[in-house]
Amino acid sequence: MNISTPRLHSASFLSLSYLFLGITLFGSSYFTRMGQGTLSLVISLWESLIGSLVMVHILPSLLGRKGLWLAEPAAQFLTVAVVVTGCFLLWKRKSNFAKENERQ
Repeated sequence: MNISTPRLHSASFLSLSYLFLGITLFGSSYFTRMGQGTLSLVISLWESLIGSLVMVHILPSLLGRKGLWLAEPAAQFLTVAVVVTGCFLLWKRKSNFAKENERQ
C-alpha cells in the first residue's frame, strides 16, 4: 500500500472545510460589526470548539475512519447553518423594527 494514497484521500476531506471557512469568518465579522457580539461569539465558539468536538465524537462512530476526517467539514457546515440562521433572525428583527416605526 502506498502511503501517499491515504494522505491524499484525507486531505481531500479536510479541504472541504475551506469551502465553508470564508462564510463563517465573514459571518462572525459581520455580526460583530452589526453590534451582535453574542451571536458572533456563538459562531466563533461553534466553529472552533463545540461543533468540532461534537462531530469528532459522533461521526467516527457512524462512518469509521472516514468520519474522523469529515468531522471538521461537517462542523464548518453546521457553522454556516448558524450564520444563515443568524442573518435571517437579524433581518426579521430589523424588518419588524421598521414596521413598528412606520406605524408611529
